[in-house]
Amino acid sequence: MASRSALAIGADVPTMIKNDLAYELSVVAALKEAIAHCETVQDYETRAQLRELLDDTENDHTHWLEQQLFLINAMGLANYQQSAAGDIDS
Repeated sequence: MASRSALAIGADVPTMIKNDLAYELSVVAALKEAIAHCETVQDYETRAQLRELLDDTENDHTHWLEQQLFLINAMGLANYQQSAAGDIDS
């Protein structure tokens, strides 16, 4: 069986988002390492697939989480949560 890292569960929304961001950044690092390995063994097809995953992780997941932390800092946690609750109802 493969071992897994312990879950980083936050007690509040900002901590949850920070934990998610830290995880996504670790995924970015792992993908970059795998891409570098693919280049050394000239596996260009796998490298291309990993680059798509990297792009999605950096430009979608990571960026979205950073935006949420910015919004919390800009509008305050209570307003952020109220705004997010409105998004769920829509």
